[in-house]
Amino acid sequence: MPLKKRFAACAAAVAAVSVAFAASPARADAPAVDSDAPIVGQAQAAAGDGDVSAAYGLFWLYNKVRYKGAATTYNGDDADFTDNRWPGTTTSIDNGADSARNYGERDVFLFAKPGYAGAGLRFPPETGITDLADFPAFGRNNASSVWFE
Repeated sequence: MPLKKRFAACAAAVAAVSVAFAASPARADAPAVDSDAPIVGQAQAAAGDGDVSAAYGLFWLYNKVRYKGAATTYNGDDADFTDNRWPGTTTSIDNGADSARNYGERDVFLFAKPGYAGAGLRFPPETGITDLADFPAFGRNNASSVWFE
C-alpha cells in the first residue's frame, strides 16, 4: 500500500501522531530507502511566523528547539549529512538538529541514519516539529538524511 494511503487510513484513528512502518517510496526515481525504517512520528501544522520563500529552501533544519539557532535548508534528497555544515561553522549537521520545518508542498521524510534508514519522521506540507525529542524513537540530534516524496 503506498505510503500516502497508509497514513490517510491511520489519520482517522490517530489524532496527533501517525505511527507506521515505511513502505518503499512511490516515486519512480526514488532512492533505495530502508523498507524496514519505522516512521515514528508525523509533524503537525506549524505556527506561522511569516512566509518563507522557496528560494531559501523548502525544508529547514535547526540546531536548537523551536526553530532557533543555526539553520540550514534542503530543496531535495540528501542521503548523508556527514559532509554538511551548519552555515558559518565547521560543525557537521549530521546528528545535530533539534527542530525541523517543511515549508514546501511535498511530503518530506527525515531519517535518523544515512541512506534513508533508521527511525523516520514524516513532514507533510507546511508542518514542523519544534522539538525532535517529542518523538523519543527519533530524538534530538539524530537526523542524518532527508528524502522528498
